[in-house]
Amino acid sequence: MMRVFFRRVGLLGAICLQLWIPQAVAAPPGPWYVVLGPVVLDIQEESDELVFEAPVTAPVVGTVLPGGDLPGSGVSLSDEKVLALTIGYQFTPWFSLETFIGGPVPTFEIESTGTLRNAPLAEISLPLFRDIKVGPIPGKIGEAKAIPFVVQTLLRPVTFERWRPFVSIGLMYLVTFDEQATVDSLGIAADDPTYGTQLEVSDEWGLLAGVGVDYQLTPHWFVHGHVSYGHMEVEARLTNLYARIRPIGIMPASDASVDVPTGLVAWNLGIGYRF
Repeated sequence: MMRVFFRRVGLLGAICLQLWIPQAVAAPPGPWYVVLGPVVLDIQEESDELVFEAPVTAPVVGTVLPGGDLPGSGVSLSDEKVLALTIGYQFTPWFSLETFIGGPVPTFEIESTGTLRNAPLAEISLPLFRDIKVGPIPGKIGEAKAIPFVVQTLLRPVTFERWRPFVSIGLMYLVTFDEQATVDSLGIAADDPTYGTQLEVSDEWGLLAGVGVDYQLTPHWFVHGHVSYGHMEVEARLTNLYARIRPIGIMPASDASVDVPTGLVAWNLGIGYRF
């Protein structure tokens, strides 16, 4: 899939090149520029532990699942890729301001890790009730679409003929929507109409910093390479939880949340044009 994606991006860039070459010869470059190319989003998260807001209790048995942190639990986020169009304005030879739009809208998958994935969340044995278990929650917990809004500055302290290195500093606001819980929630299918667990992912601000280089092909056309790192802390929250407690049955459970300090490495390679 990745090979087909980059092949299509290369074909699109070649078509744009053919369309714009006559204009590139006709007029000198101005301050506006665009860059088209793929961006690979490499997510590097270190999740906190899942937190249950209150204990889960059952008749006769009492507390089945304590409230608070679930030791050794966590979640992970999937890597994604988009096709990005960067739009920038060069105020001086050494200072630029830019933003970008990308598509298709990436869908980030949220998966369980640690004890949340591979061990019962609780296990109790009583004279009349043996092997009472809650969980685990294996694999994919849910997914959410996300759009990053980015504004960043590019600083070019030096240039070397056709090579134009730069450093970037920016601000990002991540907007999430269309969240869905997709698998068992404590033993009950998320699409069960009777229960319907809900997933909420917070919108967050983050900072970006990076380095890159442009290689000038002509006065208008250039090749752009850029790697940047951003950091934010996202909260994922599960509400309307129910627990299947064998052999007792289905019981209402506490809402749960997990904080995910997230590092985002964005790799961008594209073809640019100055107007």
